[in-house]
Amino acid sequence: MVGKTATPHLMRKSARLIGLAVAGAVVLSACAGGASSPSSSPKGGGTISFAWPPSSPPTDIFPLLSASQYTNVNLNEFTNLLYRPLYWIGEGSQVVLNEGRSLAYPPTWSSNGRVVTVRLKHFMWSNGTAVSARDVLFWQNLVTANKDQDGGYVPGNYPDNVVATKVINSTTVQFTLNKAWNQTWFLLNELAQIVPLPLAWDKTCATCAAGTADETPAGAKAVYTYLEGQAKKLTTYATNPLWKIVDGEWTLQQFMPDGYSVFVPNKHYSGPQPHISRFVAEPFTSAVAEFNAIKSGSGPDVGYLPVTDLPAKAAVLAQGYSLAPWPDWNYNFIGLNFHNPTVGKILSQLYIRQALQHLMDQTTMVKYAYGGYAWPIYGPVPPVPANNYNTIKSNPYPYNIAAAKQLLTTHGWTISNGVAVCSRPGTGGSQCGIGIKAGAALKFTMLLANENPPLLIAMQDYKSDAAKAGIDITLTQAPILTVFGDMSPCSGASCSWQMGNYGVGWTYFPDYYPTGEDTFETGAGTNFGGYSNPVNDRNIVYTNTAPPAQSQSALNTYQQYLAQQLPVLWQPNYDYQLTLVRSGVHGVTPQSPVLQIIPSEWSRS
Repeated sequence: MVGKTATPHLMRKSARLIGLAVAGAVVLSACAGGASSPSSSPKGGGTISFAWPPSSPPTDIFPLLSASQYTNVNLNEFTNLLYRPLYWIGEGSQVVLNEGRSLAYPPTWSSNGRVVTVRLKHFMWSNGTAVSARDVLFWQNLVTANKDQDGGYVPGNYPDNVVATKVINSTTVQFTLNKAWNQTWFLLNELAQIVPLPLAWDKTCATCAAGTADETPAGAKAVYTYLEGQAKKLTTYATNPLWKIVDGEWTLQQFMPDGYSVFVPNKHYSGPQPHISRFVAEPFTSAVAEFNAIKSGSGPDVGYLPVTDLPAKAAVLAQGYSLAPWPDWNYNFIGLNFHNPTVGKILSQLYIRQALQHLMDQTTMVKYAYGGYAWPIYGPVPPVPANNYNTIKSNPYPYNIAAAKQLLTTHGWTISNGVAVCSRPGTGGSQCGIGIKAGAALKFTMLLANENPPLLIAMQDYKSDAAKAGIDITLTQAPILTVFGDMSPCSGASCSWQMGNYGVGWTYFPDYYPTGEDTFETGAGTNFGGYSNPVNDRNIVYTNTAPPAQSQSALNTYQQYLAQQLPVLWQPNYDYQLTLVRSGVHGVTPQSPVLQIIPSEWSRS
């Protein structure tokens, strides 16, 4: 399989950059079911206000988000309030199926593992029609015909791995797959992407008849083009009849192009009504502007503490706010370019990567660079939030300068003028390794995102420790978009980046099952450094296809192998943001590890 292009992944990674800016890295529930009857008025009442991340308002209301619109705000904080996914992932702080918030009962599988059947619960659209299997087919037809426009698309995965979709009856839909896939993986990474769409949208113009246009590929393309065009008209989000048809807890009462949004309860929602009568999401041009509002007393009920204002934490808490760190489903890393013409052969040596990892003092970085709002990372499956997927509990390469130095000297490197130089070229066990010439020096350049002050502090510490082992690392800062762009997979003389650190890591959404087909499989579009290992490729394929009894075992093999092999250097991860919650506001915590908000469960006293 080949992974996604870099662009949509940067959009989803940008959510963590925003979290860092507002608070994530610092220097110094009972769930609603789908079978209950709708109620006519919300419980409790009142308004709760919420701060969008700075300079990141919602920009798309159509749930089939294109690559350029695939942001956390659009996916998890805006469209999900109006249009519910088939399966909701995240319950409390756990990355698991939330059966209560899902539109469908857990899927069932045929004995050969190739046919999955989904039965819908009783949910209604706000126009009085039932959410049906035909609505699921409508989504399926659109995403199949327009898959290259889908920000969640990975070639070879969904929808490519669905060879047939059949409506069995009004509440049952059946998918036939091209082979047997890991059922947990298919649920969390494939079925969870599906958002049933109302057939009233199944048209190609405002006055066209609705309901059948999607039934041909050409028609599905035309429908997508029409809906995308309507979604570009931000000023109509609260008035366009299309977007008034919702199946979520909320409907838009007001929306402004800057992102100011007023949601009111969808009185036709099939589950319990929200506890509050209005939910207001406010935009801020910067973290400074948001925090100034907090300090003035006019700030949102649910906001964030910016990194630069951490010294004011006590004063803010004295105003009646509580502080809630928000960890997300993410790992953090330094990319290594195995195809760089100067250092690629050096980085391809496992012992070199082992030495580099031994020099990463994650415990000190967590304490002094990130102020304790971070934790060590040892492999590709996040240890935080607590989960059953991660099985790497100790560091395979603990901080040890002497161990790093010994790895180098026993493999033919001699420290001269403070820098390790290859003195024994060759491919023997005590020599430098294939492609490394005599006199080659351990000098690397690391491109670093400049929006991340704690990251700079951590990497300055890393540079200092590396120098003690004879490794010279030059830190060069640039905007995150530049760093991310330069880290794209490459080859040849122009493949100039050596180490890349855009600082925000990799978040697992909308692919929530923590496998590596996007990032570490040979040829994947976001396999930044071009890492290629046939054993790892086989491990990844097995994580995607393992039968239920072997699913966790396959994931264990994959993550433990990469923790040892170091396709990247693992570095500390940090909270997405430090959330501020006004006194009297309840239900905000625990916060979703996949960065969703559920304001229908919030209340105030």
